[in-house]
Amino acid sequence: MLLVCQRRQMRFGSINLMTAPDNSDRLRVGDRERERAIAVLHDAIGGGYLDLQEFEERSATVYAAKTRADLRAALADLPAGDQLFGSSAPAGSAGLAGASLARRAR
Repeated sequence: MLLVCQRRQMRFGSINLMTAPDNSDRLRVGDRERERAIAVLHDAIGGGYLDLQEFEERSATVYAAKTRADLRAALADLPAGDQLFGSSAPAGSAGLAGASLARRAR
């Protein structure tokens, strides 16, 4: 994978950021991304977009996911599915899924 190094000036000096151009679907995912995907599925079942059997099948796919492409496949046709890896969301944010996780943690 070709990595591009960009130099960014910050108030406290400069840092190098490594970014992967145009192939983010190949990036591996961890437990944090899987849990955000499960939150999207919970919202979908609560909103009537999935039945229980579909939820169980997609949950199994999410927990077995190794890449972003695997997660996207499980969420592709859901209203909030495209927000999981949205470029406009700040790092650590999951959009609607993050809000759902925050509600469940209370």
